Amino acid sequence: MSKKYHVIAGLPRSGSTLLCNLLNQNPKFHATETSALPRILTSVKAGWENIPENVASNNINKKEAVLKSIVQGYFEDVDREVIFDRNRAWASEPELAKLVFGEETKIILCVRTLVDILASFEKLFRKNNSIFDVTDKKSFGDNFNTVEKRCDVWASNKGPVGSSLEMLQELILRSHENLLIIEFDELLSSTQKTLDKIYKFIGEDSYTHDLENIEQTTAEDDRFHGMLGLHNIQNKINKPVNDSRIILGNSVFKKYSSGEFWRT
Repeated sequence: MSKKYHVIAGLPRSGSTLLCNLLNQNPKFHATETSALPRILTSVKAGWENIPENVASNNINKKEAVLKSIVQGYFEDVDREVIFDRNRAWASEPELAKLVFGEETKIILCVRTLVDILASFEKLFRKNNSIFDVTDKKSFGDNFNTVEKRCDVWASNKGPVGSSLEMLQELILRSHENLLIIEFDELLSSTQKTLDKIYKFIGEDSYTHDLENIEQTTAEDDRFHGMLGLHNIQNKINKPVNDSRIILGNSVFKKYSSGEFWRT
């Protein structure tokens, strides 16, 4: 089977898990959980010249062939025609994605208002805190003791939100013609219309999705990601309550009430 590939990246807590499970309703599609593929590929890309024989033989063409063969092997057991590989890391490697997946590869970016992302993290933190110390709490100690400090950690360039924002800013500058930006609120309020937009973007016929019975076909152990519940979805579309100001408090809400650069 000749397979087509696209990638899903974007910001955390912005609907990519939901989107992948919706796409998996289409019998032609396979959308992944958080994929190991970009880490595997970048490890090979970075380490290739560390092997003296590769440098001595100047076999750059073999390097390209090996990278492409990794993709074929990684998805050898998938019998669906269109594959969506999901990992936020793709936002920093658009050229690599084009090399290994092909010129027709599209990048779908899931985004969300910054205060809503931070409030979502904060709600998960409070839910976890009764039984599970999230990784950031262990790592940052006293610098993780208040809502504002936690948001500062998450929004820093070493945090999950800040680092993703940096990658997206760079990606939009470099690959704007291959990008489709999907807003979280748009995905929840106009789900089928948003999916139709994705189908048009990737050149596929539309498909009517069941929004009342969404099976979770992706599975992840969120202990690896450091916070339980990060990749759980509900079985039907429910727009969340807009309580970010209440969760964050007025001062933190005002502090982070900007930064949606993709709208400019």
